[in-house]
Amino acid sequence: MVGEGPPSRAGDEDPDSLAAILDSLGRDPALKLTDSGRAVLRWLASHALSPEDTGVFAAVPPHCANLVADIARRNAAIWQELANIVEQLSRDAM
Repeated sequence: MVGEGPPSRAGDEDPDSLAAILDSLGRDPALKLTDSGRAVLRWLASHALSPEDTGVFAAVPPHCANLVADIARRNAAIWQELANIVEQLSRDAM
């Protein structure tokens, strides 16, 4: 079953994992000490997915698969655009 296995300990976590990246961002004073920064952290945490999350989609009936795939592709495109915007904002700030 998805997600089975022993719970990971903080020291065992891959530093490149999504959870580790979110944890690192959560410790950044520029984010954690401002209302807007905390809003970004909450948004990212609530929209984060992991490879283990894909298991839930085994329950999608075949007649809905194309629609669910379309939603996933649209969300992927939005995330890509978000990445482009954030990178551009970073370049503009330099």
